[in-house]
Amino acid sequence: MALERQQILDMFHQALGRLVHAHAQFDFNIGMQLNVLGLDTGHDVSELLVGKAPFSNRLRKAEDLVFIQYASAPDAAKQQLEQWFIKAHEVKAMRNDYTHARWQIPNLSDSDDPLFRMLPLNWNFDPNQEDKSVPIRLSDLHADAAEIERLDGGLGGWMRKYLVYAAPRVA
Repeated sequence: MALERQQILDMFHQALGRLVHAHAQFDFNIGMQLNVLGLDTGHDVSELLVGKAPFSNRLRKAEDLVFIQYASAPDAAKQQLEQWFIKAHEVKAMRNDYTHARWQIPNLSDSDDPLFRMLPLNWNFDPNQEDKSVPIRLSDLHADAAEIERLDGGLGGWMRKYLVYAAPRVA
């Protein structure tokens, strides 16, 4: 069955909306954890807990504070945490690319997994430039949203797992 443009658009908007919503929830939860980390380590993070503060600043500060708070954690645990933060920074960049990009949506698709082309915001539209658009399937958008959903809560889970290594709360 061929999909028509409106069906494709609806599917695209649902997938991109899921991704944006998952990232918003992820951002909120990082803020909640940052608040606790700030209290525990005696760092004022209040300027990062307002809507105008960029997510990237909250994420970087959370990263700094969690490594302070859990300095005595085993190296293997810290490596897990480092990998989690690497993935979190990648997800932030992906979300920015996806939400600020221009998308080419097909008018028809013979597949229930349509192929889109993402044109990054900094894409050069000069006809002499190489085409730097990125092909992305609908299933890829859903997989990327699921990746954000999997990451969400990962920091809190890590902190609970290694709570025994947390430094005492600064008075």
